[in-house]
This record gives sequence, structure tokens and C-alpha cells, in this order.
Amino acid sequence: MTREFFQLCRDRMRPNGVLASWVQGYSLSSDALRSVVAAARTAFPRVSVWTAAWGDFLIVAGDESFTIDVAGLLEQGRDPEVGQLLLEADSPDVLTLLSRVLLAGSALDRWLGDFPPNSDDSLYLEFEAPKLLYRSTLEELYTSLHRSAGGVEEILSNAPPGLAERLPDARRARELESRARLAFRDSRGTEGIAYLEEAVRLLPGAPDLKRLLARAIEGRSQADARKGDRESARVGFLRAAELDPAFAEPFANLAILYLDAGDLATAIDAAEEARRREPNSPEVLALVADLAIRRGDFETAKGNAERAIAIDDGVAEAWIALGDARHGLGDPEGAGAAWREAAARDPGSPAVAKRLRQEAAAGR
Repeated sequence: MTREFFQLCRDRMRPNGVLASWVQGYSLSSDALRSVVAAARTAFPRVSVWTAAWGDFLIVAGDESFTIDVAGLLEQGRDPEVGQLLLEADSPDVLTLLSRVLLAGSALDRWLGDFPPNSDDSLYLEFEAPKLLYRSTLEELYTSLHRSAGGVEEILSNAPPGLAERLPDARRARELESRARLAFRDSRGTEGIAYLEEAVRLLPGAPDLKRLLARAIEGRSQADARKGDRESARVGFLRAAELDPAFAEPFANLAILYLDAGDLATAIDAAEEARRREPNSPEVLALVADLAIRRGDFETAKGNAERAIAIDDGVAEAWIALGDARHGLGDPEGAGAAWREAAARDPGSPAVAKRLRQEAAAGR
């Protein structure tokens, strides 16, 4: 991360080559990051800073020819393999991908100012980083970056009409994401959800924003359910499920909500939807098994419980369901063995203790 290293990279790169270098954001101040970016800037005429997963950054740099060819990106994105990679990077469209560019062009140079580069004979980062381990730096770092964010418009080429005009909203969405994450860290959940709702409105194509919002709403809805506010919980679970079509937990919690209300049929439907979304979740399979037991379908329950255990034998609920299914099928010894396995995994479970007491009483 020194000036000399980046110069070695530049000397060995072909014309039009691109360098990408990961930089951690945790335990890093804005000045510490400046020292690294300034080092890259001494070697490369065009430098940009991108956000990866929140808390991590990429320095992407090149020579004078470096641009982001939007038409080329769109063409490459038609390749199924490239499209899949973009989906895995939570960037299914160009605007969402470009929302990850925090600093480029003149905005990056203004943010850097005249901060000295990290170098072999002036190791700012080496002496600063150990002290930063004892500081909470993310809020200061992201505040600095978002305050100065911009410049990607200067390195775009072959962009379709209207794209540049949408970039300020995309940058604002990423700023709101940072505010939300910091709010959640400080137990300000309502505030964080409000930030994310606005972020999703501004950048609706970003799956990571929707996923984060879905989990925040799901957590709030669980709290509503514990307080007995079933209607708020139900609405929240459905909203979370809508935001993230792959998220099973909201429907699993809906199943429990309906079961507590005495609506077994709707609980089963909700659990089946949870299984459709995450067919290999042992917790969901254990729930499906439990509901099958309640309707007297012990064979189906046994199959789902056994599948859950095959995936993860540490889930106590799956062993409980297997024991209940075996008990219903007339296999008391098998039931007791499964319940004891559940007790080994969750010794404090009242449900397991109750079954083992019943087994002991039946034995006497």
C-alpha cells in the first residue's frame, strides 16, 4: 500500500491495464485511507475508490485511457456467466454497479487534497493503523467519503441518455445505507429502517439494500409478535418477504404466528412457502415436520425431520420433531432416542424436558 508498490504495478502493466486493490475499511480513518489512495494517485493518472461489501473498499486505477465503458458493460452483461457474476455482486444493472463508485476524477482529487502518500520512507499507515485498532472509525470514515462522493460521471464513456442524471440519487442511496448500518449498530432500529426505505426508493435495483431492509423489518416484526401485536407483525413479515424473494424466515415466523392463533391450515401454507424459498434450511424443515405432526401426518413429518438432521444434526427442533413423529408411528424407543439427542443439543429446552418426563412416566 505504498507509493513504491503502486509504481511497480504501473511499470509492469500493459497499456490500458487496470489495477484493483482491496482496502479494509474497519479500523481505518479517512486520513489513513487518504494515505493509500494518494500513494496510488502518484503512480496512476486515473484512480477511483469503490465500495464493495460495506466496510470494504476497492481502489481501481489505470492510465489516461481508463474509463467505464457503459455500452461495453451492457454488452458483456448479456453473457450469462458475466450476468451471474454481477448478480452475485448484487449489481444486476449498470446504475447499481455505478452506485458503488464513491470517488473518482476531480471529486477524488479534492478529497485527497495535498495529503502525503504512504511510502517506503514515510510509513504513515504502518504507524497509524495499530492506534486505530482502539478507535471506532467507520462513522468518521464514511461521513468523509459520502460528503465528498462524486466524479464517476467524468470517467464514463458511451453512457445511455439519462444515466448521469440518475447518479446523484444512487450516491444518496449508498449514503443512506451507511447511515442505516451505523444506526443499527447503535440500536436505533426505527431510524435505520427509515433510512433504508428511502435508499430502496432511490435505488430500487439494488438487491443488497432490499435484503438489509428485509432483515431489519423482519427483526422488528419479531419484536411486535413478542409484544402480542400480531397484526403489525403479520404486515411486517409480509413486507420483509416481498423485499427479498429468497428470504424464508418471514414466512417461517408467519407460520408460527398463524399457529399461535389456531389457524393450522394457513400456518402450513406459510411454512411450505418458507420451504420453497429455502428448501435446504434445517430450521424450516423442522418447522414443516412439526406442523405435519399437528395434522397427524407422522410419516411426512419423519421424512422432513430426517432430512433436516442430514443437513445439520445440531438443530434440536429437528430431533424433537423426529421423536414426535416416531412416537406417533408407534415407536416409543426410537422416539426416546431422538428426544435424548435433542436434549444433548439443547439441554435447557422445556419442550425436550417435558417429553423426556413423559417417556420416563410411561416407562414406569
